[in-house]
Amino acid sequence: MEDLIIFKDLKFNLNFFSGLETMSKEVKSMFFENLKERLDMMHNGEFFNVKEMVLIDPQKLYAVNVDEFWHHSNPYVHKIFVIYLTDLDTRDQVIIYARSIFSKESDEYMTNAGVTSDCILSVLEEVPPDVRRNVVAIVSDPFRMNIRAMEHVYCLCSYEPPPLVFDVTHLLANFAKENELACINTVKVVMKTTFHKESYVEQLKNIRKAFCSGNVCNLSLVRAFIKAVGKTLNKIFQIRDEVLLTNLNCDMMARHGKNIVSLMPIMTLDDCSKGGGLLNFMVFDAAKPFLQSIAGQRLPQNNNTMSVAKKHVMGFSPNEGQFFALVDEHGVLRIWDTEANSLKQEFTTNLYLFGDCTALTWVSVDAIPTRRAKKSQNDSVVGSNKLYIALGTMGGIVSLYSLAEGQIERTLSGDNHDGPVTSIAYNQSKGHLYTVGEDCRALVWSITEERCIADWQVGPEKPQNVVYLAKSRSLAVGARSLKIFDVETKELVETFTGHSSDINAMTSIADNDLEFILTTAHMERVISFWKIDKRGKNKASACTLRMEDPAYCLACEVRTEDGSLRVASVTRNGIHIYLLKINGLSSEKHIKPKVSLQIASDGAETLEPLHAFGAHFVQDKTRTHEILFGYGSRSLLQFERFAPNYAEKLNVIVRADPKKLYAKKQQEGETMTGKLQMQSKTQ
Repeated sequence: MEDLIIFKDLKFNLNFFSGLETMSKEVKSMFFENLKERLDMMHNGEFFNVKEMVLIDPQKLYAVNVDEFWHHSNPYVHKIFVIYLTDLDTRDQVIIYARSIFSKESDEYMTNAGVTSDCILSVLEEVPPDVRRNVVAIVSDPFRMNIRAMEHVYCLCSYEPPPLVFDVTHLLANFAKENELACINTVKVVMKTTFHKESYVEQLKNIRKAFCSGNVCNLSLVRAFIKAVGKTLNKIFQIRDEVLLTNLNCDMMARHGKNIVSLMPIMTLDDCSKGGGLLNFMVFDAAKPFLQSIAGQRLPQNNNTMSVAKKHVMGFSPNEGQFFALVDEHGVLRIWDTEANSLKQEFTTNLYLFGDCTALTWVSVDAIPTRRAKKSQNDSVVGSNKLYIALGTMGGIVSLYSLAEGQIERTLSGDNHDGPVTSIAYNQSKGHLYTVGEDCRALVWSITEERCIADWQVGPEKPQNVVYLAKSRSLAVGARSLKIFDVETKELVETFTGHSSDINAMTSIADNDLEFILTTAHMERVISFWKIDKRGKNKASACTLRMEDPAYCLACEVRTEDGSLRVASVTRNGIHIYLLKINGLSSEKHIKPKVSLQIASDGAETLEPLHAFGAHFVQDKTRTHEILFGYGSRSLLQFERFAPNYAEKLNVIVRADPKKLYAKKQQEGETMTGKLQMQSKTQ
């Protein structure tokens, strides 16, 4: 059979590989030829692509990128260790080395520094002597094991190896967690600076002089990064006179590898040890160019998608928050039933046909033509067949995920974004979706026609958020500034300024003739109210709320009977709730939260904080004072409807860590299985 691969004594059926059915006969033949070539390079549990080393262009610059990707940790640990060669001019990448790591025991890293250094040395020694100067850096995360491995490489390599440059994506992620704004800005300045041969030493010296941090560890990390960049530039300037280091990172390789392992099926430990784990990875990597050409997509050509990957993509369903959808860092869509406190569905999109999900919003089935909708076979959840999730993807595509079917039911046609979709909003009255993307455009999608029906420019700032305003029939687009567009004429009717960085969360409220947009920005500790009246520009905020930490999620609710307004901001330290009157908003002073909720885990000597995910004000008449929120991690969440005690400024909510609950359930399940097996043997 054409879809059967025989590798040593392994017969590997490709039925699991959903991308195969989309290929034409000619493309499928090319794919199998490409895969066979890779199989010939696999020996003793390793893949080594030596031939690519002799194709290095002496006029170009290259980096060696090193990383490892977790596949799964149950029923055994499985990871893939990879080394890619990156063309720093075009950002093209080719896999040079790969290895499948598997063990019954959990281990934080691949194996040890010795084995890691052996892998890197094997690659470096295969670089032809006449182009060794063209490989200007080894890029990896700043883990200690990689630093120790490079010490071995420096001692054992037969020539002076390229310097180790810490991966920018890892550095920025670590600094962001600690709110190290100075570190973040310094790294970004290095990556955005055009360095010149005659002045690069002075340029780096000025960057280092301007940098300061009170955190000794972060201080040493940034200084080591700048020092390594200096060594890299020294090698680069043997070939050319100026350079921009934008592509000196592992961002693209990490996205590619993590998406592959999220799609790979789990096999038995025996099959994995025979080479099945590595073969699994090679099937997807070999298919990459063919499936991309079928989908008519291309990978992003810039480094700005990093902000999209970090963005919190989540939302409660409109039916009183009965469901909660969230996309994790691997692109997996998870949907929880908040009332039953259970994971309802888990879905991984096909990376090459759809791309990672970068934005989502809930859609009522009333706006989708029933003649095209499939009837649900799942009647266990009342009302689940009335909801869809509109997904915006890394490739600029918009798809509709059916909650009833548990799959993408349709992909909207017509014009797509040229790059990632950054945000998506829904107009239920017209059945329209509005999306913005990194291409600085707003697109209008008709759900009934299943296609894009209009678009216009909203730049030059890259939009990060979009909200549809029903009362004024306008579209709010948030970047660093906030712009209001008339959806009928596409004209810019109002502009608000006031944030020093990109807006990362946005929502709206309306009551009678009043309509407001609420915004908060990266690294800022305020929430701003902007009154919408469709006239003027550079207008000041109508009200400002203070926070102790930057927020990544906002929720609000206004009661029409008395105009009372509740606002919630979700931060790394908990949930802050503000009580206001919509008719009494004032810009004279910043308002502090009425109460703060902190969730902590029990069963320890000291309470450990649990991260909150999302917030939603309950509008049920019998539970009007409650707030619904999730806590835990992106893969393990628990939900609770909680009535805050406004008499106390701080409400500490002590709950079991969802990870411990999951482990306890697993242990109880294994114990029960063992008892049943013992009873069966006795009988």
